[in-house]
Amino acid sequence: SRLLEGNYPDTSRLIPSESKTDITVNTKEFLQAIDRASLLAREGRNNVVKLTTLEGGIIEISSNTPEIGKVIEEIQSEVVEGEDLK
Repeated sequence: SRLLEGNYPDTSRLIPSESKTDITVNTKEFLQAIDRASLLAREGRNNVVKLTTLEGGIIEISSNTPEIGKVIEEIQSEVVEGEDLK
């Protein structure tokens, strides 16, 4: 290994210290939905998985790859506080 010269980027600005939305979900159910949605996202260039809050505490997890298809997963959240999420 060797020491690199220069300034390392300020990583404290990458993740906000405050949130506008707090969501509590079942971890296992959420991770399984993310895994299924990410299968299609990996095939695309952007690797995007979208999260959207819907009425009734439903969280929509989706990804879209034009060549392969689209996946939409809906899970029930336990608590949603704050602004709508997209």
